[in-house]
Amino acid sequence: MNTLSPATKAILAPLKRKSTETFHYDLCGIGLVCELDYEGPSGDGWNEPRESADATLCEAFCGDVDIVELLSDDQRREIELAFLEQEPEFDVCDEPEFDGEAA
Repeated sequence: MNTLSPATKAILAPLKRKSTETFHYDLCGIGLVCELDYEGPSGDGWNEPRESADATLCEAFCGDVDIVELLSDDQRREIELAFLEQEPEFDVCDEPEFDGEAA
């Protein structure tokens, strides 16, 4: 008997990541489709410490091959930082213009 019960299949199935983001990145002229775990910034800076956003590279596909294990730590960090740089800064905004002010 080589078949597994549905309950056993569910236990053995890989866990799905809840906060994974897809990011296309060109590394040394090679186009990669990357999956990153993203955790947004937290804390208001007043009542709790301000934590910056963080991203962790999980997968990097070149075609249909995951090459994340072949990347150096520096290359992984380069991709993670590029992903974080493209996220908008919500705390930074332009000053509003008031009536009578010239731009």
